[in-house]
Amino acid sequence: MPMGDIEAANAVLATRYGPNRGALMPASHTLELWDGHPFQGGVQLSGSGYAPATVLPAAWSTPADRKTTALATFAAPTGAWVSVRYWLLRGDDGYVYDYGTPTSQVDVTAASATGPQVAVTVFYPSNL
Repeated sequence: MPMGDIEAANAVLATRYGPNRGALMPASHTLELWDGHPFQGGVQLSGSGYAPATVLPAAWSTPADRKTTALATFAAPTGAWVSVRYWLLRGDDGYVYDYGTPTSQVDVTAASATGPQVAVTVFYPSNL
């Protein structure tokens, strides 16, 4: 793929995420929330009603400008969660597909009837 080919990058994202993903890609992903870097000593949240959210293919936006976004809704918390510093996207095949920092702060300070919504954006790097 030529450098700077946005259309090709979008096509790659479309084959990895969304309803038209390739046959070898996972049927769904889970979005995990972490208190620190997932590969440098961070710990996935636990307790107070926390559980990773499922991200189904239909949740992904049509790739544009080398990125695609999904909105995930977490279960209703039964108490406060520790500060969210990172997210991690794991396929139902067990593999990690991406991770990053939330674009907006995720604060759960008490029990609630509804769970927080977190947007996750996956980028195709422009230097590939």
